[in-house]
Parts: sequence; structure tokens; C-alpha cells
Amino acid sequence: MARHDLPVSGPPLADPEALLAPLDPQQRQAATAVEGPVCVLAGAGTGKTRALTHRVAYGVATGAFLAEGVLAVTFTTRAAAEMRGRLARLGVPGVSSRTFHSAALSQMRYFWPRLYGIPFPAVQDSPEHLLAALAEAEGITGNVRDLAGEIAWAKVSNIAATDYAERALADRRRLVGATPAQLARLYTRYTDALTRVGRLDLEDVLLAAVGVLETQPAAARAVRRRYRWFVVDEFQDVSGLQHRLLECWLGERDDVCVVGDPRQAIYSFAGARAQFLREFPSRFPGTTTVELTRNYRSVPEVLAVAAAVGADAGPGPRLSAVRESARTPVTIIETDSDSDEADTVAAQVRHDVDAGTPERDVAVLARTHAELPRIVRALAERGLRVAVRGGTPFYQRPEVRQLLALLAAAARRGPGGDSVSDRVEAVMVDAGWTPGRPASARESARWESWAAVLAAAREWEAGAAQTPAETTLTGLVDHLREQAHVGAEPKGAGVTVATLHATKGQEWSSVVVVGAHDGGIPSAAAVPRLLDGPAMREEQRLLYVGLTRARDQLRVTWAARRGPGQGRPRRPSRFIAPLLEGSCVPVEVQRQAEARSGSSANPGSHDSSS
Repeated sequence: MARHDLPVSGPPLADPEALLAPLDPQQRQAATAVEGPVCVLAGAGTGKTRALTHRVAYGVATGAFLAEGVLAVTFTTRAAAEMRGRLARLGVPGVSSRTFHSAALSQMRYFWPRLYGIPFPAVQDSPEHLLAALAEAEGITGNVRDLAGEIAWAKVSNIAATDYAERALADRRRLVGATPAQLARLYTRYTDALTRVGRLDLEDVLLAAVGVLETQPAAARAVRRRYRWFVVDEFQDVSGLQHRLLECWLGERDDVCVVGDPRQAIYSFAGARAQFLREFPSRFPGTTTVELTRNYRSVPEVLAVAAAVGADAGPGPRLSAVRESARTPVTIIETDSDSDEADTVAAQVRHDVDAGTPERDVAVLARTHAELPRIVRALAERGLRVAVRGGTPFYQRPEVRQLLALLAAAARRGPGGDSVSDRVEAVMVDAGWTPGRPASARESARWESWAAVLAAAREWEAGAAQTPAETTLTGLVDHLREQAHVGAEPKGAGVTVATLHATKGQEWSSVVVVGAHDGGIPSAAAVPRLLDGPAMREEQRLLYVGLTRARDQLRVTWAARRGPGQGRPRRPSRFIAPLLEGSCVPVEVQRQAEARSGSSANPGSHDSSS
């Protein structure tokens, strides 16, 4: 924060036109819109990150921006790291790329001691651990992750603990295992516990930043001198609190570019308010609006099904496929039970991997965390490695942290004569690792994690180092620590198993979306509400997001019953039912036995007797 008085622009750099050469006409329009407010409506797979980074680089190259005065705001540390890397490769290393929380925390650590004479409080790394003990004392049996999310929603929505129960009832917010009154008490106890230990959580950081910038004019002026130009990604996911923080940063200025897709607005339950994207042009008169509609990710078959599913889920760019047809229709698979569905999915994934698709390029996506364990078990039984997104981050797993400590110790002992990957393998072997996969499930998990680290070391050694002098074990350890910091997963970590909410910004060659029955997608919580209400439209958009993660192959599965003779018969999701009834979008419909054997029904056909 030391450099406050930035000029309004920088000196032009050489050959800005070269920065535009890789862009299509729509991306080029976005990249050259460097004055005033800009709104980029970017559909799935349309290259928004490329357009964004080239816009910043073009603005710096032409003198419209000064790199040090640009703040690019993303929603994940991974996205922020990717943006920094791309900008560095474009010759613009000085741009600040941060999440809302990271930017707010940096500013508070600077201003708090100067304003109040004490350091800014430490941030609670894992509120779930604290909440788990408090919830048990309160007799709450709900999922701790969901409890943390509900309290976070209340904070970003500016709802005090004393008002939570009334607001939750009014909004018909339901959480399994906890009543609104219990949650209100838990919210109070959690806030008091943080105060006792002198800590804040991430939402408190945002609240503190807004409070300081709205009440301390000198701090607000300093931030506005430091940052002159703003870029905000995933603007449809901005909460009311984050929007207030952005307005604090901007002041009366309008040098802001927002990027988003209304059809990917899936976080209203967490406080996101998509109307900020819709209303941006009226909030900022003279806005330049650009649409990115050319989809480079998915084959036409995938895009056609996604378009049919999301057609009436709300406004959004109408995408056109750039890639050629795969000549393979999207497959919809009906199974008899949840366990049969998991086994069928595992068989399909095993087939893909045996046919040459890397495990890291396959994903199985579900609506809720509760569905993931049965999928993970079925995949493991087929001998497939699994990476559960949304669980413990890979580099935070105990066995991975142990290996990183061993590698760091080996690096401190000095250079060896072998290659870096050979030294990594030697350290692993000394610690009891063997090249052959162990038989026991417990040892297999450790073996797979260490094998993934070894694969990451080999990949880094082959292409990541700039010079032979940098290809050291110390360099690898530094690289792995950076990967841990940004939340990256190694490519060798296995088949991704994740909830639909955890997949934004991701893509895989082959994707399977499971649980596509009414009560699954849409969720049981949404079904009882108004069928045409906001909750149902958000469920529809959530499925659309999952479908558009697929590049080459897409399967959608559903089970006719929970188990043999268990529960009422299910219906396929109302979002895919039109595809089964012979809509204009061709799909291949399979029953359980056909899916396992590789045979298929006629495209578009459906056996209504099932």
C-alpha cells in the first residue's frame, strides 16, 4: 500500500496489436474496450479468461492502464493464480490478482494498525472445527459444512444472529438437523467463541473492510489512489457485502470491467445476487456490453443438450459450437437403484480409462455431498484412483503433508547426483513406499497420494523449470508449496468426484452427471416449492453448469428407486424428461444392462414402462 499516487495511465508499450492476434472478433471487442464501465457476458467455454487477461495486457500496452494500478478480483485462489500466470506470460507481471477476501485482508492488515494501534486479528483457518464442537453442545446434528455455509450466508446478507431465525423462516431456508432457533443460538455462540480467542472468519474480514472504508475517508482515499482500474470475474456470484466492498474501492469512478453469465448463477443460497450483473448497465450509464458466444470447449452434441436443458433457466448468451461434431450423442442411462447406478457409472468410467482417457480427465458430478461416497467406493472397486473435490484438499492430506516434510528435509541435506524425480522416488522408497499398489484399502490411499506427488514431480521436471540450475529438489518443494497455497490438485490425483457446485470454471474430457431424478436434480428441497419459482430455475442452471463441463463425452444417469423395493418409484428429472420424450435434440437412451455391456437403444428412444 506504499505507492498511493499512481498516474492515470502508463506509457504505451510496443506492438499492442500482437496481443489481439490470438483473439476471435468477440474476444477482441472485449479486449479493446478499455475505457469506462464494461460488462462482458461470457457463456461457458467461450474463453473469458483469455479475453480478460488480454484486455488488461492491451490496456497496459496502449497506455490506458498502469499495471500496478489494476486490481483483478476472482472468486478462488486458483483462478487468481491462473490470471497472474497468464498476465506474466503476456509481459504484464505487476497486476494484483486476488480474491475479494484476500484483497480485503491485505488492506486491513495495512490500515488496522495505523488506525487503531493494534494488529489486525488473526483469521480462523477452519471454522468447521470450531463449529463442530459448538454444534455438538447445542444438540445439532446437521452437516458442519452446511452449518458454516449458513452462518456465512447470514453474515454476507448483513443478518445479525438475533434476526436470523425470523429471516430464515421468512425465506424458507431449511437445514437438515438444525432448526432456525438452534442455528440462531449456534451463530451467537460461534461469534462469541471467535471474540474470546481474538479471531475473525473470512466473512468478518469483508465486514471489517467495508466498515473501515465506509467510515475512514483517509483509508478509502488511499485505496482509490492505489487501485485505479478494476476487473471482477464471475460477477453473477457477487454477494451484497462484496458489492459494497467494490463500491468502496471505486468511489465515484467507473473504471470497472465485470464478467459473468446469468445462466451460471447458482449461488443464491450463499448470498449471491445475480441482479448486480443484470443491473450493471443501469448502475453505470454508458456501459459497453460485449457478449462472448463462441464455445471452444464442448462438441456440438454436448452443447445442444445443455442448451435444451437450460433454455428457460433465465437469460444468457446463446452459445454456438466451434468444434466439429463428435458423431456420438449424449447418453442418458436409467438404472434400477442407487447402488446399481454407482456400479454402472464405475463401469463406464473404467471403460473410458481403458480406452485411453486419463483418469484426471474424467469427472463424476452429483448434486449433494451425500451422494459422493457410493460413487467413490464403486470407482475404487474398479481399481480407479479418485480425487474428491470439496473434501480435504490434496496437499492438506496427512500423508501428503508427511511426504512434503520428508522432501524438504532431503532438500536441506543438499544436492544429489540423481534427477529430481529420482530423488523424490528414493525418499518415498526409504519411507516404505513400493512401486506396486498395495492390497489393503488403507495403504492404497497413501500409495495413491504419494504416486500422484511423484507424477507431479516428473511433470514439473520435464517442463516447469526454466533452467537446469533451477531444477533442484528445493525448487520442486517450493513449487509444491505454491500448489498447496493456491488449492491446486495434481493431475495424477485420479478421477474427479465432486458436487455440481464445486465445478465452476473446470472442464474434463468425459463427464458423468449422476442422480438426475426429481428429488435429486432438482433437489428434494426445491421440488416442494413453486415449480416456476427462483429455486427451481437455479436447480436448472446448476444442471446446465454441470453439463457444460464436458468437452468430448457426456453421460447423465438416474436410478428408478433408491434401492430394490425401497421407496416410491422415481421419475427422471423434469429437466431431462423432454430429451427422453423425443425432443429435437438427439440423445442415446440406455438401460442398466445395456450400459454395462456397451450396447445401446435408439437415439431419442425411451421405454415408458420403466
